Amino acid sequence: MFGIPPRSIGLLLVVFTHTALTEYLLTMSGVGHNVILSCRSSVGSCSDVTWGHDTPSDSVANVVVMAGRFYMDSYCDLHIDNITQADVGRYWCSGNSYDFHSLSIITVSSVPTSGLVPGVNVTLHCRLLTVYGYGGCSTTDFRGVTLKWKDDIQQDSKPLIQRGSTCDVLLTVTIQRDITFSCQALVNDRVQSTVEVPVLLPDGVPSGYVVIAVAVGGCFAMMVMLALIEVKKKRKTNDQLVTHPERSPYVNTGVAAAAEDVTYADVSVPSRGTGR
Repeated sequence: MFGIPPRSIGLLLVVFTHTALTEYLLTMSGVGHNVILSCRSSVGSCSDVTWGHDTPSDSVANVVVMAGRFYMDSYCDLHIDNITQADVGRYWCSGNSYDFHSLSIITVSSVPTSGLVPGVNVTLHCRLLTVYGYGGCSTTDFRGVTLKWKDDIQQDSKPLIQRGSTCDVLLTVTIQRDITFSCQALVNDRVQSTVEVPVLLPDGVPSGYVVIAVAVGGCFAMMVMLALIEVKKKRKTNDQLVTHPERSPYVNTGVAAAAEDVTYADVSVPSRGTGR
């Protein structure tokens, strides 16, 4: 029929019917991660199960070839190892029932290495690459999905200040030391997947905390030195007072004058009534 294999037609009918009736199971992960997409098929053998894959740009559904990174386990679940951006899209399995999945990739910007010193500001960018493109999670398929930045010492009560939209977030931070940030993909506030972004200072560059500690230590050492100099000055002044005491201009020896040093004289006092 129109040159399309019967199996492909069946897959197309499945995805079109499903789009109108059922929501997709969301799977979000980072590049290089491994994912498992479940298949609740009740057929006796997985050889009768087919996995399909498509994106909005595909004119026909693609049959997943079980080779290399793609394989089924004994439960007919689809394993995709070392996922790439090319794996983004919608997946479904066929049997006696159908499971539908939407696979999205968490992408993060690379951290510049040149000019990375303590005190410099760095902007980190995290986006969700969905079947609708970068940051495309405004449809009902992605209800409850958010991205959030977190660092390796952050407390849950103190979230990092970020800006952007639900599935496209920017974080600007001041780097003081080697630190690891994480972009988390959440569904209804529950973490589904995390991609880590380490920020490492170049070799030989001390962290900002080390620089601050050295500066504080230097100030403390200077204060101690000034205090020792002041104490030494006071001790020197006291030693000079003991060696050369001040002499008072008034001397009281407490010794009575000798008798030979006293001069006696006769004094006549006129009596009353003589007129003179």
